[in-house]
Amino acid sequence: MKRWLQEKLTKKPLHQSDFTKDISTKPRTSRKLSDAIEVRTSSSIDQQGQSPSICDLPDDILLLILRYLSPADETFYSFPRVCRRFRNVSCQLSHYGHRSTIKIGPEDTISFKLFTTLMKEFANHIQTVDFSGCDDVTDQVIHTVAKTCRHLKQLYLTGCGQLTNVGLKVVARYLHELESLDVSLCPWITASGIFLVVTSVGRSLKKLHMNNCLGMRSCGLIAFSLGKYCPKLTHLTLAWTPEFGLQPPAVQLNLIKFSTRCHRVEYMDISYNECHTLDLAELEHNCPRLKHLKAHHVFKDNSLTSLRNGFLQLTRLDLTDNWRLADRGLSLIVEHCPLLMELILTRCYDLRGRGIVLTISSCENLRSLKVNFCFYMDEKALEWVGTMSKSLTHMDVSHNVNISPITLRNISEVRKSHKRAPVEIITGGCPKITRSSSRFK
Repeated sequence: MKRWLQEKLTKKPLHQSDFTKDISTKPRTSRKLSDAIEVRTSSSIDQQGQSPSICDLPDDILLLILRYLSPADETFYSFPRVCRRFRNVSCQLSHYGHRSTIKIGPEDTISFKLFTTLMKEFANHIQTVDFSGCDDVTDQVIHTVAKTCRHLKQLYLTGCGQLTNVGLKVVARYLHELESLDVSLCPWITASGIFLVVTSVGRSLKKLHMNNCLGMRSCGLIAFSLGKYCPKLTHLTLAWTPEFGLQPPAVQLNLIKFSTRCHRVEYMDISYNECHTLDLAELEHNCPRLKHLKAHHVFKDNSLTSLRNGFLQLTRLDLTDNWRLADRGLSLIVEHCPLLMELILTRCYDLRGRGIVLTISSCENLRSLKVNFCFYMDEKALEWVGTMSKSLTHMDVSHNVNISPITLRNISEVRKSHKRAPVEIITGGCPKITRSSSRFK
């Protein structure tokens, strides 16, 4: 007791300066109004026993989150089952609901059960299904899609190696609103399967792609069925790629039967298919709306004499690998193509220059010209094309043995003197042009 009293009596009393010193040494912290609001809201949440959740997010944020979900994710089809609000949000989903597109690639891992559930959940919204590159897609998968999504308009099956005519039979039975079908690189698809499709859904079919189909050997039947049952057809591709074999399976393409009733065709690819003289003449007469023609290794110079009026609406012409096409044949094709804007003549070895000059004279709107790998194209003809063409902006003369820096310099000087737009000339592989000057403007 005595010791405690002695300590109290001997203890130094506190002065006011001590308090001010302590206050001045402490760091001063400033608080904003937003900090106070956050503290207040967090304290109120703690008092009520609640915490923030995904339900507090607005619909726009939920839609933004759902856009990054893949159909292979279980969250994608489980989300609309949470509540009525989430279901309404999923129906407005811009990536899979509003755009109505389901795209499953070869790298996506998705079970058949999940795929079936996905089809049922979005059956009323799906209009496009893309299985491109999926070699494990079978006729059973196509049966699920066709039977569930009756309003499907676009079906892409490129590279589906297990697809047969049975799957196309299901498509013909259920998808009566189909507008676009792609069965390229499907080796088991034959003419009979395509015939079933066009006889059932041909009235609405607008695009049909059948490139590199090994089973397409009876082209006469295909051409006739398309012309009779597909009056709205605008896009047709029946091409063959040389990498799959030297001899194309579709050795004869009867354009007379095809073009008789398909008057709305705008895009056509008949590469590596043999065509008769009368076929091309009928195509010219019966397809006045043709805008893009792709015909690799098709024409011969002596097979174009029957052309009369030309393709008046043609804007893009690709004649790559027409080795037997000379200047006379080229002039017959482009003589009556006033709207032509792009001309591709890659590896047309017999061209010398006269046909190019006539092309520039007939096609005043030409903007792009590719004559790469035309080894012996005349230098004077190329110079005339580069200087006299008013609309030309791109010219590819790669691997030409005649063109020289003098030609390029003359083209540049003449265009500047006439105040015309510069032309980009690609001269890669030309032996007279150095590597540092492979591009001229």
